[in-house]
Amino acid sequence: MCQVRFSCLRMSLVNFSGQNVVEFTITGFDHLPHHKLMGIVILLAYCLALLCSGTNICIISTDGRLHRPMYLLICNLALVDIMFSTSASTTMISALLAGDKTISYHSCLSRVYIYHLGDITECLALSLMALDRTVAISEPLRYATILTNRRVFILIVVSWLIGIGCMGKVVSTADQLPYCQPVIKYVFCDYPAMIRAACVDPEPYFLVPSILGLWLIAGQFPLIALSYGKLVFTVLRLPHMEKGGRTFRTVITHFIPVVSYYAPKLVSVLLTRVGVRLNLTERNAMLIISTLVPPLINPTVYCLQNKEIRSVLLLRFPCLRMSLVNFSGQNVVEFTITGFDHLPHHKLMGTVILLAYCLALLCSGTNIFIISTDRRLHRPMYLLICNLALVDIMFTTSASTTMISALLAGDKTISYHSCLSRVYIYHLGDITECLALSLMAVDRTVAISEPLRYATILTNWRVFILIVVSWLIGIGCMGKVVSIADQLPYCQPVIKYVFCDYPAMIRAACVDPEPYFLMPSILALWLIMQFPLIVLSYGKLVFTVLRLPHTEKGGRTLRTVITHFIPVVSYYAPKLVSVLLTRVGVRLNLTERNAMLIISTLVPPLINPTVYCLQTKEIRSVLLRVLWRKAVVLFKA
Repeated sequence: MCQVRFSCLRMSLVNFSGQNVVEFTITGFDHLPHHKLMGIVILLAYCLALLCSGTNICIISTDGRLHRPMYLLICNLALVDIMFSTSASTTMISALLAGDKTISYHSCLSRVYIYHLGDITECLALSLMALDRTVAISEPLRYATILTNRRVFILIVVSWLIGIGCMGKVVSTADQLPYCQPVIKYVFCDYPAMIRAACVDPEPYFLVPSILGLWLIAGQFPLIALSYGKLVFTVLRLPHMEKGGRTFRTVITHFIPVVSYYAPKLVSVLLTRVGVRLNLTERNAMLIISTLVPPLINPTVYCLQNKEIRSVLLLRFPCLRMSLVNFSGQNVVEFTITGFDHLPHHKLMGTVILLAYCLALLCSGTNIFIISTDRRLHRPMYLLICNLALVDIMFTTSASTTMISALLAGDKTISYHSCLSRVYIYHLGDITECLALSLMAVDRTVAISEPLRYATILTNWRVFILIVVSWLIGIGCMGKVVSIADQLPYCQPVIKYVFCDYPAMIRAACVDPEPYFLMPSILALWLIMQFPLIVLSYGKLVFTVLRLPHTEKGGRTLRTVITHFIPVVSYYAPKLVSVLLTRVGVRLNLTERNAMLIISTLVPPLINPTVYCLQTKEIRSVLLRVLWRKAVVLFKA
């Protein structure tokens, strides 16, 4: 009788449970060679995201002084980050570390709902953050009346209601489909993965999600970018005061979470527009990046860059506060950059550095984009080129942003901890740049000296290990060096150079600087000793090529060897000139040292990607093909 009475309910459960599909199997990691390593990385990233977001929520919710609009928005964003990362990370960790690749149908469906709800509310939370900063900077006197706690709370609730309503419609669509194969080909449960597992043509079921995606990308991102652009324009029009400089840094810092959230989405859209189709592995990589990176960056930015949250954090943890007092240069809060004080044309120099920096970013970014998106370039030499481009971006950004801020925005002050972090990043880039050039020399030596054994000597996995080891060496060395600078007392809050580096900080301390240059001198000597080895390797290559018959291929190989030596010269030339001048008793004055610093910072990141992009046939052909497709699309439009 019960079966008869509730036959309609039974039929509905069959229809809405994927034709009796009880569970799905996650197969996105099946082709990954090192499951445990990837699982540990994801677990550490997830735990760090939980710790940072949880800390933000705990500090804001328990301190009455922070119950203000901006902090309510930060707290909301932290809550969204926890939900967003948890929905995906737990599935990946279970599959990689516990070996449990199965997930029940209803659990998968609920995670789809939570994941995409987090995605929508993350976008809306970033939009509300942009609105808050726009009102705070554009209308500072009316801020307290325009954005009250009540209004901000209503906006947050509305954003969640929008997400809940949209995802209710989308997930109900997935829940009504029949499922033929109980397999999820991605690394966790999301809407596209479930639709592609159903026994239907997937295209019609992507209409509503495509409209939502278009609204998130084409609707929200331009508005956020325009609002932050307006803020930058407003700040640049202010008098060149210390407060204006701090506001400018705050605006730029708040834009970082927006970039970290939208970058994977925009890359996917751009690749689709130029006709590049990502394979399953590349799609999974984009999914992991888009899921883990924003929850890591958001709380870090808002916690470390926000003075009120940082001060409350120090009050809650006295041991941390004491360590910061002891290791913060006798309470030095900020330094003043004075390296450009005697320069007659600040704006002209700032414009030149800005153009050089933008060109270096464009060229290095193009190399990374081409190599990462074309599977034919996933070979050892191109992995090394991609690593060098990444190092160049880090190396030049650490110094160029300080110089541009001082020259164009007139902001010559920099906080102690920001200066210390830039010292770390700058010298880390310096070490990894040297090691990257050494690895490039090893690659060319094996390729030309042992062409038949090249594929077995240098595999992608071995090259990846060498790259990781080079970064670990740099991280370890710079951790020790920067810890030395962090323990010194500082008498004068002045940096006499054009940006923050180790010698500048040591010379600002109340100590005799000579003993503190011992370890950096050993590192510098080791870096310079790499140069003879690189020269010998390239010399051997030239000798090998000259012994070959005079064929066209031999001539091209010789040109390639000589071309690859140009980045080595551009990196080592300023260092060798300084060493030689010191050895012959010539002491450079402050202006000449600053000029050498600027050259050594800007020239290699400009030359490296240009050489490897224009002189490498495969990269050049891919770039031309992408540009041609784009031109054809624009012409047809």
